[in-house]
Amino acid sequence: MNEKPNPNDDQKSPPLLWPRFALAAVILFFVLAIFWMSLAVNKLRQQRDVNAPLPVTAPTR
Repeated sequence: MNEKPNPNDDQKSPPLLWPRFALAAVILFFVLAIFWMSLAVNKLRQQRDVNAPLPVTAPTR
C-alpha cells in the first residue's frame, strides 16, 4: 500500500497562548484576593482593639 505523507505532519501549530493567560489570571485573582482579605482582617482587628473594653488589672487611685 502506498501511503501519501500528510502535509500537516511537517507543520507544527504554534503553542496556544490563551491557557497561559487564563492560568495567570486565576493565579493573580487568588493572590489579590488573599492580599485584600488580609487587609480587611487587619482593619477589622484594629477596629475591635480600639473598641475593646480595657482590662481590669488593678484599681487606680
